[in-house]
Parts: sequence; C-alpha cells; structure tokens
Amino acid sequence: MSWSLPLGRVAGIDVRMHLLLPLFAAVELGRSALGHSALGPGPTGLLLAWLLVSVLLHEFGHCVACRRFGGRADEIVLWPLGGLAACEPRDDPAAELATAAGGPIVNLALLLLAGGGLAVSGAPILGGALPNPLDPVAGMVLLGSDRWATVLFLLAWINLILLLVNLVPLLPLDGGMIAKAWLRRDRSETEATRIAVRIGYGAAIALAVAGLLVDQLLLVALAVVGGLWCHRVGRLAAAPEVEQEGAAFGEFRSPETSWRPDSGEERASREERRAERAAEREEAARAQEQAELDRILDKIQREGIDRLGSAERRFLKRVTRRRRED
Repeated sequence: MSWSLPLGRVAGIDVRMHLLLPLFAAVELGRSALGHSALGPGPTGLLLAWLLVSVLLHEFGHCVACRRFGGRADEIVLWPLGGLAACEPRDDPAAELATAAGGPIVNLALLLLAGGGLAVSGAPILGGALPNPLDPVAGMVLLGSDRWATVLFLLAWINLILLLVNLVPLLPLDGGMIAKAWLRRDRSETEATRIAVRIGYGAAIALAVAGLLVDQLLLVALAVVGGLWCHRVGRLAAAPEVEQEGAAFGEFRSPETSWRPDSGEERASREERRAERAAEREEAARAQEQAELDRILDKIQREGIDRLGSAERRFLKRVTRRRRED
C-alpha cells in the first residue's frame, strides 16, 4: 500500500488513503453527473462521504477491539474495497474474535442510530428505517423531499451494505475471520484455517453469483479477491514446512482426528506451543525490524536523509514513535 497519502494520526493510529479511493469517488461522481447512476450527483456525493466515514469508523472498531484485548494496532489504510487495519491481536481465539467483530459492531451501531432516527421522525420501518439493500432509490422516494431523512437514510443504507458484506464468511472479510476464530476455540489453528478456507470457497461462489444477478461488479471483484486469498491461505496451511516452522498456522493433525475436540491436556500443551511460537515470531519480527532500521540509518549516514523514499520515511517514523512510547 505504498500508493497512499497520510490523512492524520488519531490515538496513535496512522490513517492513510490509497490513491485509488479518490479516483473511484471521481468516477462515481462522473457517472452520476452523466446520468449513468440511479442516484443524482448530490446523493452520490453524500453517499461517498458516508462511505468514507463509515469505513474509517469500521476500521477504528477493529483497532480499538484489538487493543482492548491486549493486541497492537497502529495503521489504517482506506481504499475502494473498504479499509485495511494493521491489527496484531493476541494469539488467542477470543482476542481474534473480538478484533474481527469490532468493525461490524460499529456498522451495526451506525445502522441502528440512523434507522432509529428515521423511525422516530415517522419514516416507515421497512424500506425506510431498515433500507432495501438492493434498491436505495426506492427508499429515498418513500421518504420524499425531507433532506434530513435522506441524510440519515443514506447513512443507514451504506452501513447495512457494509454490515452484510463484511459478515460474509469469506477470508479475509470479517465474517471469514470471525468463523476462523470461532472454530479455533476447540481446534488447532491449522484445522480452523482449513475449515474456514472451505467455507470461504463456497461463500466466494455465492457472492460472485449474487453480484452477477444484481449487476454489481464490485461484489464479483470481492468474490474473486476472496477466492484467491482463500486459495493462498489454504496452500500455506497444507504446506509441510509449516508444521516444522510453526510460524503461520500452528500444529497439524491427522485427517482422522481433524474434527475431534482437544482434551484439556492437549489444549494446554497446544497453548504452550503457541505461546512459544508467538515469542519466536515476535523475536524474529524485532530482528527484522532492527535490520531494516540499521539499513535505513546507514543510508542516511552515507547519502543523507533526503535520499530516503516515502516507505522508508514512514517506517523510520513509525519505529521511532513506537520505541518512544515503549
């Protein structure tokens, strides 16, 4: 995500925007101005603004939940298919589940807030306070010319869409991560990953078919990205070297025991191994970070700080700030 612009820093979290996002917004505004969109330029602009705000709050939901359960979160990148929060939850199913659910909970809260406002103002529940996800125009017609009702309706509609899409059990969407974390409660991470991948394949096919039926290419693109992601994760989970390194997906088990829940003793042993692997990963990450920091400092000494690239500057700034905080 090197093609991104800094938007600011909130609560120790760097917020960046990928260059494709304003390009996407410009294309959508242009389409609406030319009459190629069901919504006019005004509602389209408002909808894009609500999308940006809702996605940003969604990602902050992930970060807050991650930190609340002892993890680390320090960066958010916004792009056309949503947002990416750099969250490192604790190696624990409950922490991973809370981190994954943090974003959809924010969207649900915004949906209830906007829908509740519409209901109090006298708008009908179906189609108004609870929008039709496939037809926002019908809801706007139902509300008439009330501008404030339109503002709340578009907020409710975009958060309903974000909620429904993110709950699809497809990696790397929140629904897929929630399913994987839930499966990890009584299975090894490898088993949970394999099952989540199989679920994800089915969800990707269903999402692609739905996108074609409702003529939404973004859903098809999301299905393709999710399917490729599941394929990659599935290959990593099946790689023999992962069993030896234990770095990405945890222990392996034979097929005949892959659905058997762990006993208390097995679970305790697994947690000990997981803690050891987590410590090894953290140590390796620190060593890699230090090596990169040494390289950048050496470059500054040889060529001057003006010769640093944007990614190197961001890395140096992030590491320096985190070490000061620690």
